[in-house]
Amino acid sequence: MLRKKRMISAIFVAFAIVVLLSISISVVYATKPIPVSGSINVTGGTVYSIDRAGESDNSVTYLSLKGMFTGDIAGAYTSESRWVNHNVDTPSELWRNVHAVDTISPATVNGKTGTLYLILDSGPGGGSWVIIGGTGDLAGLHGHGTATPAGGGVVNYEGYIHFDPES
Repeated sequence: MLRKKRMISAIFVAFAIVVLLSISISVVYATKPIPVSGSINVTGGTVYSIDRAGESDNSVTYLSLKGMFTGDIAGAYTSESRWVNHNVDTPSELWRNVHAVDTISPATVNGKTGTLYLILDSGPGGGSWVIIGGTGDLAGLHGHGTATPAGGGVVNYEGYIHFDPES
């Protein structure tokens, strides 16, 4: 019985070592993060529906936006968005949560081109973005950062990106 416990312990330790080594090796081969910044400029959009959220004074708006990313991530974008508007009957206290999936095509990042997909989540005062995929030269691009409203349909972004290592 003691021998079996030692064998199981040895297998567990070996497995843990393999996992830790694979994590550290992947970090070694990842490209160095590159800082990015710029603006997201809304140029138009279409509202699909505005729904009351039950008996509350909140509403949900579904819309499609279009515009331009400028700066280190650049290109025309389209966005499918869901806005949850809180306290719509009291405009002085209005705030919203935004969840958007943006498609930037063609996108240019660090001299490379392709199509880029990212998610933007924001609330009062700002939010965050994360790259969820890419095609062409932008396949294997990862990134995340913050987004801050600048007024007039403009949102400033900043964060970091990195590419998967070349195989």
